[in-house]
Amino acid sequence: GGWLYISSTQGNEEGKEDRQERVVVSRQSEQIALVDAVREGRLKNRRIASDLLLYLDTRQPPSADVYEWDRIVRQNCDVTDVPGMNPLDVDGIDAETQVSMLHRVC
Repeated sequence: GGWLYISSTQGNEEGKEDRQERVVVSRQSEQIALVDAVREGRLKNRRIASDLLLYLDTRQPPSADVYEWDRIVRQNCDVTDVPGMNPLDVDGIDAETQVSMLHRVC
């Protein structure tokens, strides 16, 4: 884990004294409401989805492999159903045309 410094104030007869305690962080957990919105299909804003992925990239543990972290993020926060976030989503092209273009390429 990493180091976390916690400031505390102790009272005494002459006044207050600040001191820092050094503790080891062995685990940190966060709950991000936007991830739940993606999973439930409620997130419909491409910019917010893109910013969420950028934020999750910054949360990569230092010891994690970049490709493994990317796989974990995509597995747990699949934004491809957010309008505009699918790699085949192109502004101005409707879904039907996208599918037909994909079939022509494949």
